[in-house]
Amino acid sequence: MPYSVELLFNPALEARVRRICNTIREAGGGDVLIDDIKARPHITLCICDDADLGEMEACVRRLAEETQPIPIGLASIGVFPGDSNVVFLAPIVNEELLEMHQRLHNQVRKFSDSPWVLYTPARWVPHCTLASRLPKEALPQVVDLIMETTFPISGEIIEVGALEFTQGRVVRPLFFTPLG
Repeated sequence: MPYSVELLFNPALEARVRRICNTIREAGGGDVLIDDIKARPHITLCICDDADLGEMEACVRRLAEETQPIPIGLASIGVFPGDSNVVFLAPIVNEELLEMHQRLHNQVRKFSDSPWVLYTPARWVPHCTLASRLPKEALPQVVDLIMETTFPISGEIIEVGALEFTQGRVVRPLFFTPLG
């Protein structure tokens, strides 16, 4: 079963992202939203098909201890087109975010032989998913709804943790730890 390592936001930023998701839901857009998959709004750092969970937790906790909260601004809307039609908010990429991502990936082979290529430093597109499995014809309406938000949406990344998931839905949270 796959595992993800995720960055989590401060409560005010998390609440703003949830409000956007609720607006999308009320408009009838999206099959899979944050609450549907039992997840908190987040930015995924890494996904692996397998993991030594003890070693993963040790690596992630060390990383968290060495990292202060990261200022973040979600400043644009994006779409991953295809079968899933994912709509997301993209952060303003700053040095702290890139550095944390790189530091985790320097350690990933300690806990997994199967990291997903799309989350490696050369391929990573940092994003906070709002909805997925949208019909193509619903995309313009969903983007219009999101555009009513004042951008950038600012806050902090204050926590990192890991989850087990299947078919895009959280099976169970494994652990969370605050930054700094």
